[in-house]
Amino acid sequence: MILTITWELILAIAGGIVVLINAIKAIGNFISPVTDIKKKLSKHDELLGNDNKRLTSIEQTNKMICKSLVALLDHEITGNGIEKLKTTKTEMQNYLIEKN
Repeated sequence: MILTITWELILAIAGGIVVLINAIKAIGNFISPVTDIKKKLSKHDELLGNDNKRLTSIEQTNKMICKSLVALLDHEITGNGIEKLKTTKTEMQNYLIEKN
C-alpha cells in the first residue's frame, strides 16, 4: 500500500498535533493549581513550625520572669528569702545560657 501525501493528510496531521498540544496545555492548567497549593501548604507548614518554636520560647521566658518576680515579691514582703533569690538567680542564669 502506497501512502500518498496530500494536503488533506498534512492538514490532518497538523490538526492532530494542535489538538494534542492543546490537550497537554489543558492538563497542565488543571494540574498547576494543585502543585501551587502544595507548595504554599509546605511553606505555611514551615512558617507555622517556626512560629510554634518562637511561641514556646516566649512562654518559657515568661514563666522564668514570673518565677523571678514572685521571688522578688516574697523577699520584699517578708524581708527574707535570700536563698530563694539566689536559687532563682542561678536558674535564670542557666536558662539564659541554655537559651542562647
